[in-house]
Amino acid sequence: MKFLIVDDSLDDRDLIVRELRKAFPDSGFAEVFRREDFVEAVLRRDFDVAITDYHLSWADGLWALRTIKGRSPEVPVVMVTGTGSEEVAVAGIKAGLSDYVLKNHLRHLPVAVREALEKARLQAERRASEAALIQTVERLRALSRRLVEVQEAERRHIARELHDEVGQALTGIKLTLEMGACRPAQGAREMVGELIEKVRNLSLDLRPSMLDDLGLLPALLWHFERYTAQTGVRVAFRHAGLEGRRFAPEVETGAYRIVQEALTNVARHAGVGEATVRLWADREALNVQVEDAGAGFDPEADLSAHATGGLSGMRERAALLGGRLRIDSAIGAGAHLTAELPAGAPVERRGRER
Repeated sequence: MKFLIVDDSLDDRDLIVRELRKAFPDSGFAEVFRREDFVEAVLRRDFDVAITDYHLSWADGLWALRTIKGRSPEVPVVMVTGTGSEEVAVAGIKAGLSDYVLKNHLRHLPVAVREALEKARLQAERRASEAALIQTVERLRALSRRLVEVQEAERRHIARELHDEVGQALTGIKLTLEMGACRPAQGAREMVGELIEKVRNLSLDLRPSMLDDLGLLPALLWHFERYTAQTGVRVAFRHAGLEGRRFAPEVETGAYRIVQEALTNVARHAGVGEATVRLWADREALNVQVEDAGAGFDPEADLSAHATGGLSGMRERAALLGGRLRIDSAIGAGAHLTAELPAGAPVERRGRER
């Protein structure tokens, strides 16, 4: 710790340093007694505590206090004075003074310094807590906006599917039925079958019932088969610790959605015919990895440009579960996504009592 001693009396400076050195033997001391030296020391900001006399030949202690606080508001300042003054004390406290000590009671100075340092520490912790709280509030606001955007995107997708696919199929069935006297009913049956398939696929895209009924592993196996059939991208799947195990519903949903979104990005952007998915679980965590050797991208640039292809959604989903997600990629070097989610307490398999 380093002290700045501001006093134009050599004898007083010696007494102050003597008292402080007994209590803080490993500390350093910078003594200034001229205005220009004081200003230079304040500009350097290389001290942890300032001790200033109230009566200076070139200024008063309140001016020195305000000068220090203007440059280093977090530094505690203790004032020494020959005579006590309530007005000086009140004015000093308003300006940020930590404490003041009478010169004929300098033995109290180390105690005042310790209390000033503790007060400064508590204030620093409070400022840090307030800053963290502000960051948390801002993050929650951003997350709320993101969730609204995701909800609206899902609604747009469903509306488009209903209008373009289901709506057109129903229109075709209507026309076929109206022309029933001229056309066989077989056409209507085929259209109804296609419509049922479209509605089924739309429902599966929203949430596969297998995830709730059978768990994460069967749902992923089903998804990989369907994904390959739709995109032509093969999935090399390896897993450990998932057989016969259920996780909390929100964890299973989070892991499933992260894999689903990551594979969607592979099909859209990677330009490869195969992706690798790994899942393993222990008592503490459920780990997810999705890897491809495709085109790659710059994760930070994409996140900053909001051209994320679901990256921010996956990261937020992991964070909401108390986990974390890491994306390693570079242009031309493929992509490697790793998510670590809390496994939580074991969940009884549904239907075991049957």
